Amino acid sequence: MNDETKLKPCPCCGSNAYFDMIEGDPLIDTSVGGWFIECSNPECRLTTQLRFAAGDDPRIALVEIWNNRLLDEDGDA
Repeated sequence: MNDETKLKPCPCCGSNAYFDMIEGDPLIDTSVGGWFIECSNPECRLTTQLRFAAGDDPRIALVEIWNNRLLDEDGDA
């Protein structure tokens, strides 16, 4: 599944975004296994909240959150 092609650019800076997952020891860090989307611009680094797998692929919900944009008066995102 190539999810990056479905992601809109960062709403703050226009850079590309990507999926990532927190790795490590779940006994030490409760965030391990959480998926998120992050802006690739090191000066921006806008991210979504963490989503965890609970039967469904959390990346699907993250795409919906990331790609949801408010429209301006002209209907542009």
